[in-house]
Amino acid sequence: LVKPFNSLMLLTRARSLMQIKRLHDELESRNRLLFEVLNKYMAEEVVDQVLTDPERYLRLGGDTRRVTVLFADIRGFTRFSEVHPPEVVVDVLNHVFRVLTQIVFRNHGTFDKFLGDAIMAFYGAPLSGPDDAQRALQTALAMQATFGELCAGDERMAGLGLGIGLSTGDATVGNFGSDRVMDYTVIGDTVNVASRLQVLAKAGEVLISAATYQDVSGVAAECLHEQSIYGRREPVTIYRITLPQ
Repeated sequence: LVKPFNSLMLLTRARSLMQIKRLHDELESRNRLLFEVLNKYMAEEVVDQVLTDPERYLRLGGDTRRVTVLFADIRGFTRFSEVHPPEVVVDVLNHVFRVLTQIVFRNHGTFDKFLGDAIMAFYGAPLSGPDDAQRALQTALAMQATFGELCAGDERMAGLGLGIGLSTGDATVGNFGSDRVMDYTVIGDTVNVASRLQVLAKAGEVLISAATYQDVSGVAAECLHEQSIYGRREPVTIYRITLPQ
């Protein structure tokens, strides 16, 4: 009676081990897929941290976080699209987006979305740090410098420029949409202000809100007058970053 009993135990144990291995393999496969998806929006080290607790960082719904939001828009692109064939427009835009989004990742920002010929990104979520605004500004400065180099090296881009707006403050951050279709993004007044500052920024300019200015250091900026922006009751104090020549 002892031998059959031991055999049954061994068989049960083997089946349990096979189940555990199958579940482990499924989890590894899911994490690999999740890593590949998230890596399109965040730097690798940020993704690694998110995957330590995906239920916390990627659940449907949002939390209030202090973030710095960045909008960067290509100036002169409407005219550019008018005078160049579609294949050239797509080629240039893809190249610019590929280079500029890498700058976001290098500064540990979260890519949000493309908006026509504009880029939206934010800093402070899913991971936050004391230098979120500083890294956002570093991104903006690097974008301006890099975009200038791209224009200098490609005659097709003559006449194009980049206008950037930054704003810092509380916003709702999280996955919004449905269980089937989600968008990890930020919502709130801080986002609206950043968008409006980007609209006001001329080619080659970086405009930031007063809150962003207070959170950064080691930069030269000119304080512009308070300005009312569309859809907001309170005016915004705007700073224009003095870019290195």
